[in-house]
Amino acid sequence: MPHLLLHLLFSTSSAVVLRAVAPHRSRPPVAQATSKGLTHVALVELGSGCCHGGNGTKAAVRACNSAIEWNSVKVRTIIPGSYEAMRLHVQLAVPEPEAVDLDAVAACFPYGTLVRVDVEQGGLRASSRAGLLAEEPAEAHMTVAVACVTVGWGDPDAAGAGSALEEAAPPPPPLPLPPPPPP
Repeated sequence: MPHLLLHLLFSTSSAVVLRAVAPHRSRPPVAQATSKGLTHVALVELGSGCCHGGNGTKAAVRACNSAIEWNSVKVRTIIPGSYEAMRLHVQLAVPEPEAVDLDAVAACFPYGTLVRVDVEQGGLRASSRAGLLAEEPAEAHMTVAVACVTVGWGDPDAAGAGSALEEAAPPPPPLPLPPPPPP
């Protein structure tokens, strides 16, 4: 069980707010792509989706929809260049990555440019009945997928492209902590 560090955020006469933080652990370097295909991140949303049977595409589409369906983002205010400049990166984890229809996943995103969809081994295959997966027939199997959708702007491969837009939109200032209680 990992040790947690507790950081005091602020305290009032009625409550003390603590945040649990896992200690930093170094990991060996992993060979991977160096960019999600955007230079600025506006938001990152997570979602999960499941379906009965072994249809990883249906579970992946549901996970993508789950990640984006309850957002109310003012794209025209947050992203310089509005919907035309919006770029999306999708990372999926499903039990059988090779079986996912990427065109069906792309259809989940009606706005912006879908830069890349990365599909990897993950998710879950489980039984939707009382028995274990190995003991149940195929119609009792359930497939679960997980999606991470990153929305942002800026093409890291374009030399100087969009630099005027990037300069026009500095990052927002951090939110201030609440004032300390009066003595």
